[in-house]
Amino acid sequence: MKAYKLISLTIALMFLCAGCSENSNLQRTHISATEALTKKKIVFSTNSVTQQLKQLAKEFEQKNPNIEVEIEFMPEVDKTYNARIAVNELTDITVIPQIPDNPSDYFVPLNDLGFSSDDFIIPMELSYAIPIGANYDGMIYNKAAFKEAGINKAPATMDELYDACKKLKAKGITPLAINLKDKWPTQWYTLRYPIEYLNNPDYWAELSDKEKFLTNDSPILKILLTLRDLNKKGYLEHDVTNSDWNQMRKDMAFGKIAMTFLGSWFIPQLIENGAAPSDIGMFPFPGTKCVELFYDYHYAISKNSKNIDAAKAFMKFAWEGSKISKALGMSSPFKDSNNNIDAIKELLSYNIPTRSGLGDTSSFTSMIVASNINLQSDLCSDFILSDNPDNIVREYNKRWLDGRKKLGK
Repeated sequence: MKAYKLISLTIALMFLCAGCSENSNLQRTHISATEALTKKKIVFSTNSVTQQLKQLAKEFEQKNPNIEVEIEFMPEVDKTYNARIAVNELTDITVIPQIPDNPSDYFVPLNDLGFSSDDFIIPMELSYAIPIGANYDGMIYNKAAFKEAGINKAPATMDELYDACKKLKAKGITPLAINLKDKWPTQWYTLRYPIEYLNNPDYWAELSDKEKFLTNDSPILKILLTLRDLNKKGYLEHDVTNSDWNQMRKDMAFGKIAMTFLGSWFIPQLIENGAAPSDIGMFPFPGTKCVELFYDYHYAISKNSKNIDAAKAFMKFAWEGSKISKALGMSSPFKDSNNNIDAIKELLSYNIPTRSGLGDTSSFTSMIVASNINLQSDLCSDFILSDNPDNIVREYNKRWLDGRKKLGK
């Protein structure tokens, strides 16, 4: 009887292993009899969870019945990640806001997943982390709101943008939300618009050598004047000093707000708030000469994971064919992917060059710190709300001059 049981177990294991030849280098390499019968559990920590992501995990589990994938929602990515990495207690696969200087202390190499640097839109090192998606800057808009206002095509010029705003306002729809109260979204105007308007990645380095911060030909001043004018015409939020980020997302999802200028990472948030994916589109900010492209969060596998092979198997499955990007409503980080969402396909159809990365910005960073200028916070509100914007220009130019003196320029 003991011999019979041993033979039966051996045959069962032979059949089990026979079906595991595919992807064996990642999923079934050197699996012992005990390991083959043991359920492995991995925790996938992410800042975004959708039904499509949950379905993707189920599909993986069906193909890999000895692996269970638990999806953990991490809403406060930076805070949670920093707390966990401080004590080196990261989950099996985790979203990471920033790759540490010594990644080998915390993560395992990922260069055996079958991807190469050249596979990605922006060439990158694949040693310890890979991006989950790519983000593109542009005007995100609600097509249903445009249709209600009788707007048949996305604005390509500033005149067309103003005309669209006029039609939207006449229908009781807020044309453009800039989230002035929250401040951080205004960096798309002060930090990103100048690069996209000029298509010059060295703009910040060049500005750091100039004696004035804001001049008549400055793209920063150009967009500030535009936003101030849009506000005076009633084309921004009804009360720009009291807008609410969470409410704005809901209002735009249902067409009460028509447009906003942000990264494509914002599109899944609109869908989560009730927007139909087919109602959300994207076009370049009128007058810009390029679209900035940058990666979304990266993901890595903890060096302390007890199931590294299982974690690698899931990452390979999820990233191949950009399945996970599509599941989260993101643009693919891979070249020539067919899994881009429709809004990104629309944006790219304008054939405006995409640009990733900037030149050396260290000198500019030193200048704004020395000048006490915050482009991600106060500049927009100071200028838009001022009774005398010329005074704001003078104030910021004085700060800039003081900063130059501090740095001995």
